[in-house]
Amino acid sequence: MGYPERKVKILNNFLELFSKFKQIILVDLINISTKQIVNTRIALRKTGSVILVGKNNLANLAIKILTNEDKNSEYYPLQQKYGKNSDLLKLTPFIVGKIGFVFSQLSYIDLKDIIESERIKTSAKQGMIAPSSIILPAGPTNLDPGRIIEFQRLGIQTKINKNVIEITKDFNLCKQGDIVSATVCFMCNILNIVPFEFSMVLSLVYLEGIIIPKDIIQIDVKEMISVITQNVKEVTAISIEAGLTNSLSLPHVMRNTFKSLLAVGIESGLKLKELDQLMNASSNVKTITSNVNEKTEKVEIKEEIKEEEVDMDMGDLFG
Repeated sequence: MGYPERKVKILNNFLELFSKFKQIILVDLINISTKQIVNTRIALRKTGSVILVGKNNLANLAIKILTNEDKNSEYYPLQQKYGKNSDLLKLTPFIVGKIGFVFSQLSYIDLKDIIESERIKTSAKQGMIAPSSIILPAGPTNLDPGRIIEFQRLGIQTKINKNVIEITKDFNLCKQGDIVSATVCFMCNILNIVPFEFSMVLSLVYLEGIIIPKDIIQIDVKEMISVITQNVKEVTAISIEAGLTNSLSLPHVMRNTFKSLLAVGIESGLKLKELDQLMNASSNVKTITSNVNEKTEKVEIKEEIKEEEVDMDMGDLFG
């Protein structure tokens, strides 16, 4: 193929991993440090997962080999070795920019916290896109009053308190997604603010030929389950009140109806098998409770008698 030995090794790694794993996670590596990548690689290794960073050209070549239709191609022997998977072509439009490839048998839901846990603080740099908003909190700044003009120029509400500038109201210096200006950088510098925190972000998941976009990946599963559970409760309550019979309300309707029938049976003296079982169960509970109470009373009486005996046996108090 004419590639150096190192690149051939990386290509073979891609071929092996693409053919072995049914799930491939693309992660965004913009503003990510080498230390973060190393720590993430170590953490993923414990789960049997592998991360390959960069080398988009080799990744695309590996996909080309594994999806090749030409049996006369120079790549055909490699396809015979690693297998063919035409679905991998769906990945190629997304293999752009600074990204990493995570190969794992574990669900991306379980891996998300591991991948995104390595975080690093970064200063604001002119021209970068703000990954989050920068809020100047209300409070003292430790800057002398001579610099108050800098705040007034931006419309930041301030006052002089104990010979230092104090911000009187939270101020949104920069919104998420905005391009960071020189003014924003200057204010962050004089206030000693390191506003941004970067971590790897799951940008896409390829799962057995299906592409799962970032919007779906970033959904909080616990929060989603909580919302669904609450909605189910509300629909059930509405169905019961409105007299609508469905899979949610039917168990409650049947239970409430059964309770009503039992109540009628008790009041009218009707003989029902279920009612007899309920009454016997109730009777057994009362008997058990009564026996427990009796035993408790006996124990308390014995303890009182012992206490009286101890009180009476005072011994020779005066030697």
